[in-house]
Parts: sequence; C-alpha cells; structure tokens
Amino acid sequence: MGTRREYKEIMIFDSKSKSGRHISRPDFVLFLVQVSLIFIVVCVSLINLSFNVGHYNLWTLLLTSTLGYIMPNPRIKLIPEELRETNKCNTVDES
Repeated sequence: MGTRREYKEIMIFDSKSKSGRHISRPDFVLFLVQVSLIFIVVCVSLINLSFNVGHYNLWTLLLTSTLGYIMPNPRIKLIPEELRETNKCNTVDES
C-alpha cells in the first residue's frame, strides 16, 4: 500500500481574498516552472522575430500560443439572485 505524503503548504496572498490561499509546495514549484518556461519561450520568440532568425511563422506561432495560454478565459459575470429581483423593477417594458 502506498503511503500518503504530507507536503508543506505555501500561503499566497492576492487582491481578491484577504485571508490568502494555501497551495501545496509541489503545486507551487510546478507553477514556477511553467511560468519560467513561458517567459523563456516568449523572450526567445521575440529575439528571433526581431533579428529575423529562422522561420517567421514558427516564432509567431510559439509567441501567440504561449500568450494565449497565459491569458484568462473570458467569462460572463452572473448576477446573484438578490440583485436579479431588484433589477426586474428597473427594466423597461417595451409593450
């Protein structure tokens, strides 16, 4: 039977949650490796595009795909139930 490992957690503070978030150390290391690899790919792509080295299409593809990977997905903000009820009074009936 496998043993369960206990990992130390890292506390990360962001602007949305005042209390912060707990992230396990392996997840944090994975995040840092991914971000550093993306940074390297973006820098190498920009350098090669600036100096016209190699295939223009390859470096453009790598640059746009890494930028698309790190950009957040667009989301529609949902209105909570409490606000939906109050907004019904403010809508104009077009009859």
